[in-house]
Amino acid sequence: MSLAFEITPEDVQSVFAQHFGEHISDDNAEEILDNYIHVDDVERAALCANDMDEQTNCAHDEIKNQIQVNLADINLLLNEAA
Repeated sequence: MSLAFEITPEDVQSVFAQHFGEHISDDNAEEILDNYIHVDDVERAALCANDMDEQTNCAHDEIKNQIQVNLADINLLLNEAA
């Protein structure tokens, strides 16, 4: 979809640290972004807001929701990487 807002592995790392209390590697963040995050939905959520800070907050909320849905699989991925 690629609208005006783009999410990055750093967004995934930020959400993980803030909401799950865990710091994850760049590689793990990239893996999660590629395999468990539906980017179009995150971009759509972000663009419902007006300014960049609100867009980021909305995007992070959507990323958090998607991580929660896939948390069991993501935990397996993180445990394999450890």
